[in-house]
Amino acid sequence: MKTFKQYIFKQAVITTFVITLVLTAVVWLTHSLRSMDLVINRGVSVLDIMALVVLLLPDVISILLPISLFISVLIVINRMQQDHEIVVMGAVGLSPWQIIKPFIKLASWCSFILILVSFFLLPVAFKQFRSLQFSYQNHYKTSLIQAGEFLHFNQMTVYVKERDANGDVRGVFIFDGRNPEQPVTFTAGSGHLVESQSGPMLILFDGTRQAKDGNNKGMSFLTFTQYVHEIKRPENAQDTRAKKPSECFIWELLQAEPKLTPEQQHKMRVEFHSRILMPFLPLVFVLMALTLLLLSPYARVAPVLPFVGATLGVLIVQILITTILNYAGKNGSHLYLAYVLVILPSLLSLMTLWQYHHGGRART
Repeated sequence: MKTFKQYIFKQAVITTFVITLVLTAVVWLTHSLRSMDLVINRGVSVLDIMALVVLLLPDVISILLPISLFISVLIVINRMQQDHEIVVMGAVGLSPWQIIKPFIKLASWCSFILILVSFFLLPVAFKQFRSLQFSYQNHYKTSLIQAGEFLHFNQMTVYVKERDANGDVRGVFIFDGRNPEQPVTFTAGSGHLVESQSGPMLILFDGTRQAKDGNNKGMSFLTFTQYVHEIKRPENAQDTRAKKPSECFIWELLQAEPKLTPEQQHKMRVEFHSRILMPFLPLVFVLMALTLLLLSPYARVAPVLPFVGATLGVLIVQILITTILNYAGKNGSHLYLAYVLVILPSLLSLMTLWQYHHGGRART
């Protein structure tokens, strides 16, 4: 009997791992392809893009692992039924509870992994992702400036009409609003993009500089034959971006900061409940699937019905939980319904399986 349990557990682990790997690779490849334009046309480093994509993996895994586990249960149970392995296991004295025990063990391990991801890895990865993203957006390389496109970053807008491979540009327009009290506008007939050690800069030729005069509240004009304009971020500028709930550890989500608006505080609470609920989805999905697949009265008449029922049941639970969490962003009183959708199907499945453990065998 122990050999049978080890066999089931091994098959479930391998199938879950392969499905998770395939789904993660598909999602990862999709994100990478979306970013290829930045690499090919805008000169962003492949390593920079890969760093951003890798930091999204914890979030991708937290979404895909419960789905992968559910699919693997469907595949393994179907294979065991097709090969009549469940009949053999029942003949040697294994009850339905003993047959599903390896699946529950694997689901428990998946839930434990998701707890670690949700409580620790996810906020660290999201925080690093947003920091890198903020850094890229505010420390643009000159290669990001493309002909005929308005580039907005760091309170600046840059436009060039033409650009060649050597970095020479024509028809330059720059609006620099880094100093709100004295915004500056530059226009130039031509220029040259330069990457220096201090940061990217534009050498402008034959243009004008228009700025607000702080003394008489008028406008000042300056014509120049050559002007060097740094487009890097000021040295004393600080990262003032708002911290999102996804960047917070779970204990930080419950700390109501006075500077947060009521809406932001509520989003923090919703994120907290989401972090609590999502790690238990593997157990919920597996228990629902096993109950319907192994104990369905329709298995002999229409073998496909239990699989369709299990898929629809899991899909409905996932959609309802997601909808409730999203709707709870406006009305927090509905959050408890998400816990009901996690606890109730699990208890009903466990009660059904326990009854069959004492008086029945898995239907095939």
